[in-house]
Amino acid sequence: MAGRYVLSIPVDLRFHCEPGTLKGLSLGATLLLLAPILWDLGKTPTGRPVDPRRLLLALSNSGLAFFLCSFQVHEKSFLLPLAPLAFLALDDPLFAGTISVVAAFSMHPLLVRDGLSVPYAAVLVLFGVAF
Repeated sequence: MAGRYVLSIPVDLRFHCEPGTLKGLSLGATLLLLAPILWDLGKTPTGRPVDPRRLLLALSNSGLAFFLCSFQVHEKSFLLPLAPLAFLALDDPLFAGTISVVAAFSMHPLLVRDGLSVPYAAVLVLFGVAF
């Protein structure tokens, strides 16, 4: 069974590549997106702790890289980059709030299938008013 992935929205590579090739491409793209994060964390001087804000952003960015490039993408996978951002909500509420709305939008197909469209819309409106 070929997996679902973010790139399949504009270009469905399942019709052009074998599943094994797609897995390799997913791994390569994920590692490529993780490289700048690892480089940034690696340039911290030896013996000094990493700034907590940088670490939380690195965790969020690595979760987002996994979400965008993994072979088997599920809507709930967006919660992985969203969790570290919850700790940054007081420092940068606009950024954390925007990413939260994007995460809710990515989960919309699941909520529609479960018949939760009205509560979904109500919570988004309440979040927008409180935000």
